[in-house]
Amino acid sequence: MLFGIQVTMIEDTKSRKILIVKNRAAAYLLQKTDEKWVHLFRMNVIHSASIAFLISYFAKIPLWGGVLIGIGVYLTVLFYFNKRVLPHLSVIKKFKEKTVTNKSKKEFPVAAILYYLIAAALVICLFTGQVEPGYLTYIVYGAIIIAAVMGTIQLRTYTGKE
Repeated sequence: MLFGIQVTMIEDTKSRKILIVKNRAAAYLLQKTDEKWVHLFRMNVIHSASIAFLISYFAKIPLWGGVLIGIGVYLTVLFYFNKRVLPHLSVIKKFKEKTVTNKSKKEFPVAAILYYLIAAALVICLFTGQVEPGYLTYIVYGAIIIAAVMGTIQLRTYTGKE
């Protein structure tokens, strides 16, 4: 059973997308249709929490219901990827990772800065009392965490660390 934190997606010198399992010596060749599933799987925790917060807020579900929705979405994606997507991927033995020689050509990490600005703005809203006490406070805490994590992921992608 693989978890999203155990995999990474790279591009080789032949411009093919390859899924690498970090703690095993396994690599899988990805087709164009599989890339979206790998992205969804890698960000499963973030997507599950976001969906749970949105559904529980708009449907006025209590906090424990939102947690159950998040766990349900997470487990659904986890089992779907491991049982339906992963067995159909082709195992690849030899590949050479494409190296980026000039980092100055990369775009400035605008997305990372925007995520951090969103998190900072939400923290300011909490401290200035612009958030209603109660359930909405938990939603804002979750949004702060999600924005900070996504900003960090974007920044790590920009710096080339993964």
